[in-house]
Amino acid sequence: MPYSIPINVNNIDSDADASVSMPSAIAFTDDGEFVVGVDANTTDGNNTATTVVFDWLPLLGRHYMDPVVQGHIRRVPYRVIERHGMPSIEFRSRDRVLYRTLIELCSMLISALKSRAEAYLQRPVLLAVYAVPGHWNDQQRIALKTASEASLLPARRIFNDYMAASMALEIDQWPGEVQMLVVDVERLSFEISAVYVDSGVFESLAIDENPNVGELAFHQNVAEHLLPLLASQYGLAANCNNETLLGALRHQASLAMRRLLDSDTAPIELDWISAIDGRAVRVNESITRAQFVATNQELLNVVASSINKVLSTAGWTNQTDMSCVVLAGRATRIPGLKSSIASTLAAVKIIDELDVGGTNRMPEAVAFGAAILAATVAAESAEPPRLRCKKLLPLSIGFKGHDDRLVVLLPRNSFVPAKRSIEIQETYDHEGRIKIEFFEGEFSIARRNYKRHELELIGPPSTHTTIEVMAVIEPELQGSLFEDSLQLLARDLIHGEVEPQTRVCLLAADRLSYEEIEEMIKEAEEVSQ
Repeated sequence: MPYSIPINVNNIDSDADASVSMPSAIAFTDDGEFVVGVDANTTDGNNTATTVVFDWLPLLGRHYMDPVVQGHIRRVPYRVIERHGMPSIEFRSRDRVLYRTLIELCSMLISALKSRAEAYLQRPVLLAVYAVPGHWNDQQRIALKTASEASLLPARRIFNDYMAASMALEIDQWPGEVQMLVVDVERLSFEISAVYVDSGVFESLAIDENPNVGELAFHQNVAEHLLPLLASQYGLAANCNNETLLGALRHQASLAMRRLLDSDTAPIELDWISAIDGRAVRVNESITRAQFVATNQELLNVVASSINKVLSTAGWTNQTDMSCVVLAGRATRIPGLKSSIASTLAAVKIIDELDVGGTNRMPEAVAFGAAILAATVAAESAEPPRLRCKKLLPLSIGFKGHDDRLVVLLPRNSFVPAKRSIEIQETYDHEGRIKIEFFEGEFSIARRNYKRHELELIGPPSTHTTIEVMAVIEPELQGSLFEDSLQLLARDLIHGEVEPQTRVCLLAADRLSYEEIEEMIKEAEEVSQ
């Protein structure tokens, strides 16, 4: 029987240990071949690749003008261009220039993972379970789904990281209701999630993410902190424009950060050739845990502010509202982060260890949880689903009322599935028609929102009546996170006229992007004030 495997996109990292994760680096060699993963990193080190791309996964499914994409372009050495409104990456060799979309790159990476899994299992692998950050919008998830299908490893299910982490820690098996705060720090970003768990049902009450603050930002701060020291004591031409030197210092900061978890002091050792006079320089310094925390205090404050924002949104005003705080991903590797959270949430249990064979594997908790989810999903063909994940409606759904006002049926942030009906007084026009227009959005004026559908009732001309309007929204039956099913119904309660129930499939490609939703909410709030 073919196997299913778990894939955690956060454990696909550009600097990861190959024994744990698959690096996301993709190289285009002088021979005109693409090399993926560990081999791409090695190729880069041998200087045989003209283009090596890395840290590109956060761009998947985003439009070219997305602020995250534009910020990424300023940080990386390779060229990102716009093609059909989406980002593509330019690859160069001696005599060739190629362009690849993010979906194509993701497909290459998944294919490499598939080959690695099949070599280990000695069996074909035809399906996968994917774990992604909770803040990933529908466009990003549908892009991942497309890439997985192109690589012949289609997504059986896509879960959020916090769900996988809780499975690895067996939090879903705790008795009673559990309210946990998940602090997930990755290489480029962090995400804070407030999650409610009860009898296998996961509800995301609030999520906040920062695409610019991750483990790399802590490394960068330490590297910039060391630059003046290198200039004054070692005579190096040290400035923030020297990307090669900064890269070497970031690597030293990464090593030092891990050592500071168990020690008060960590060495900073670097062999360098001066660009001024060509002399060899041996840098031998150290950094203390207190210095690391002081250097990164601003970033720690950003994480703390995000935690407070999530707690406020979730309505957790007292520490007694919380069962635990889970430090996932690279959060366990950042000195000072746990103590900062503990000082704010002193009465809450903090979980930062996952014992696997006597080793703390908490950084890989999401990957371990994804493996459990894969086994659970594989068993669902013979048993009822044991896990369910509730979604929140991103925008209100309503219909056009009198004076062009939006009559809300399903408010924003309603849990999916949801159902509601409203009775209204209407009058058939002189042709015996009543038209009901449905919209999705937050503006009080209906026409400023996104029109979804239109129903029409036929009845006695110029007659007053009572109409029942109903909306029902449900997740796609197989548990996919790519689409919702919206059912719309209108009927005349007096004359018995009924418009046949209409099902509208809300595909990701047909919905507003995360940025458009946020902009609409912001603008609607400004207008209401």
